[in-house]
Amino acid sequence: MPIFLAVLFDYPEIEALNQIYITHKVVTKTNRSQLLAGKAYYPLVHVTIAGQHFNVFVDDEYDDLRYNYPLLNLCLVLRELEGYALATEYEIWCQERLLDSANPQVKENHKHLATVYKAVTQLLGEVNSHVTDYDFELNAGAAQRLRRSK
Repeated sequence: MPIFLAVLFDYPEIEALNQIYITHKVVTKTNRSQLLAGKAYYPLVHVTIAGQHFNVFVDDEYDDLRYNYPLLNLCLVLRELEGYALATEYEIWCQERLLDSANPQVKENHKHLATVYKAVTQLLGEVNSHVTDYDFELNAGAAQRLRRSK
């Protein structure tokens, strides 16, 4: 194994993401011309998992999609789906993302996430981004390593 990969996989979280990426032939492509509710931090991501295609608006608060690192992109998509599943109420989900709950596009997107979440769960068995919120938000551990991937 090349040195870079050995260093990258010092984190079991990244190894788990890589396993999903390889096993399910994940492909992502960001479309910054389509934004959720006009928010620059919420672009549309086209994702293919095990041959099934999905369009998901992804909260990209830290502009991580600009790197176009496959495992980081996968992590962001999975985090978006996790966030959907963890929010017990629509209004809370909107507040956490600084979205207007009265916006019809936001409402439609939230409903769409239910369908995508169910389909992705059937494909993967579970939706798990593997990187903790702590690491992700503080740019520590596995999140920091993902952001440095090349």
